[in-house]
Amino acid sequence: MEKKIIEIPIRKVEVHPRNVRLTYSEEGLKELAESIKEHGVLQNLTVVPMPDSEDCYWTVIGNRRLLAAKMAGLETVPCTVVELSEKDQIATMLLENMQRKDLNPYEEAKGFQMCMELGIKEEELSKRTGLSKSTIKHRIKMAELDQKVVAEKAAAGATIFDFIKLEKIKNIETRNAVARYIGTDKFSSALSYALLSQEREICAEILREKLAAFTRISASEHKNKLFVQYIPKRKEAAESFKAPEDCKDINYYYLEDESGFTLCKDIPYNEDAEKAAASRAAKENDLARRKAEFEALKEEKQKKRLSFIHEAQKTGMRIELQEAQKYLAQLLMTGGFNLQHHMGGEKWRLRQYINGEEGKTFSEVFGLSENFTFSDVMKICESDTWKFIQGIAYCELERLNTFPVRSWDMKFWPDEEIECRKLYDFLALLDYPIDDEEEALLNGTHEVYVKEDKEDEE
Repeated sequence: MEKKIIEIPIRKVEVHPRNVRLTYSEEGLKELAESIKEHGVLQNLTVVPMPDSEDCYWTVIGNRRLLAAKMAGLETVPCTVVELSEKDQIATMLLENMQRKDLNPYEEAKGFQMCMELGIKEEELSKRTGLSKSTIKHRIKMAELDQKVVAEKAAAGATIFDFIKLEKIKNIETRNAVARYIGTDKFSSALSYALLSQEREICAEILREKLAAFTRISASEHKNKLFVQYIPKRKEAAESFKAPEDCKDINYYYLEDESGFTLCKDIPYNEDAEKAAASRAAKENDLARRKAEFEALKEEKQKKRLSFIHEAQKTGMRIELQEAQKYLAQLLMTGGFNLQHHMGGEKWRLRQYINGEEGKTFSEVFGLSENFTFSDVMKICESDTWKFIQGIAYCELERLNTFPVRSWDMKFWPDEEIECRKLYDFLALLDYPIDDEEEALLNGTHEVYVKEDKEDEE
């Protein structure tokens, strides 16, 4: 390949239009321009002839030096003229900038994508750049995202690791929506919610396929049908669910809601039909009674807790720092609470307490009137920060936790017991007098719950 080193009028040399580097530091260009004024261009530019433009060139290596030379007022620049295919031009620019670590994640992704479009395989890119195939794949994956969002986040300091986290999300629209939160304190929660929704939809698809294999019709309602079971959209339920043994002999139906599927079947027309209907009605009535009783108990115990915490706040009872500071910090985090949301930035949770359903709880805890304002809350925070944190912690736990019951069948939910006890563990630090009924509601022995063995006998 023939190469020439010549002085070319600077007006005939331009930055390559497909240069993968999109931004340059203005301060860095000025410093380089001053150096060029004093010493000249010490390293030749590598250029290729412009197609369809006689005696004009695009810079392949040295775009930054070209911009600084123009800023310095030079009339010519020393250049090595080479002949390169478009593919090799882009690959050369990409490799040159990556060796200098001049590219942000967006520019790297853009460069790899252009190379792929020109037919350069991942293996060849790996050899040229020295990067692993997995690293290259991560960059190319970024190119699937909304490029405006990627460019904005990369310019703001987002790293490749931020974008790698998004790869777990399969739906590109959801991935783009979550990408908008990169660099904010909402990114982690938005990512977690997207992955949770994705897993739930995967489980729903599995269950739909299993149900479609034996159900005759998707029911719009369950009147005059026998309830069989409720199947939540969860991994364990999707994996363990099997078609009932009598599915070939009787019509089954299902109704889908946001959380799961209700499975039911025709009431058998035989001598036991009336008895089965009566038993089903009795179960439904018993379940309705238990739900009503549980709601009354829940309200009663909430009033008791509110009365206690209000008195504790009023009289100045405090959790001792040495014993509880670490525990409280963990409690605030696992409870979904972020102190920055309360004391700075958007203050979104405080406004929810003020304007939302939790307003009554908040006002009782802090002894405020029902029409309290945001400034009333901030006065408490400024005058007694520990009282504020303690009260907010209680409000968050009261909002997030209840007794461990499965609302659809009123059975004890042991997997949720530890989470639900967090509220009472917190209150115990203030010597809250938990009663036997509350303990029974927490450990599953209360008579309001439907017992597993009782249902089997029925």
